[in-house]
Amino acid sequence: MIAPPRWLTGIFERWITAPIARYELRIPNDLNNLRKYIEKGDVILVEGDQRISQIIKYLTQSCWSHAGLYIGDELLHHPGPFRDLAIQKYGEEGARHLFIEATIEDGVTVAPLNKYIHLNIRVCRPFRIEAEDLQIVLDTAIDHLGFRYDTGNLVDLARYLVPVKLIPSRLGRKALAFGSGSPTETICSAMIARAFHTARFPVVPHTASVKADESILGRFFEEGDRALRQVFSMPDPTLVVPRDYDLSPYFQVVKFNMIEGKLFRYKHLVWEDQVEQAQREAAARAPAKPGDLPQSD
Repeated sequence: MIAPPRWLTGIFERWITAPIARYELRIPNDLNNLRKYIEKGDVILVEGDQRISQIIKYLTQSCWSHAGLYIGDELLHHPGPFRDLAIQKYGEEGARHLFIEATIEDGVTVAPLNKYIHLNIRVCRPFRIEAEDLQIVLDTAIDHLGFRYDTGNLVDLARYLVPVKLIPSRLGRKALAFGSGSPTETICSAMIARAFHTARFPVVPHTASVKADESILGRFFEEGDRALRQVFSMPDPTLVVPRDYDLSPYFQVVKFNMIEGKLFRYKHLVWEDQVEQAQREAAARAPAKPGDLPQSD
């Protein structure tokens, strides 16, 4: 397939990354709490505010359109141009709170933790991932820095802008694997999935149909792992979408805004009808003003 001219691709990129007219922030995010409770290896899901966000949300039938991998200060331990650039852009302190993402504009790069604080976000944590495997995830993700976004896949996305309703929902996920023929990263969660797959940490629970003698399978299962006596397969990372981290049984949601800090007490909430009732009761108890007294004949 012949690639479109760069100037045409640039026009399309600018149009598709333009912000949408209306966006609803459901819950204001507490940046201090986010910094306090987020951990390296956590996946940050974002409900984006761009046109491409709307397309991805439709194709994946989810509110999540983007994902990033939190690496904290890990880049500071990797000398090189990306480390130097991060310190130059965000300062020494800012470079301690970074996440990796893949965007149309910049490809695979790092961004400060507060980049999407004004949007709806969710934090998903790989459950009980071991330290050495977590390091593999972080190192693999950092190795992707500087990779270009697969702009060839933009041509496929363009086909969905007008006849978007013509795509059956069952085919929406597979449509995202089209593109230039190289591993596509239309949804940046593919890059994150590759990092977890490298460490053999599952994202999507795919089980394989393997016919093998019980004595052979027994070598892989410990006595205490009876409940996990199944063989897993790694799906194509390009088919992993942001919502998979949200729905995955192997990731837990971190409620950093309120619950993690044990601040939520539903009995302490003040409700609108309570305030209105209190106002009516206060008005009933208040003494009448002179001007409110009935006039005598």
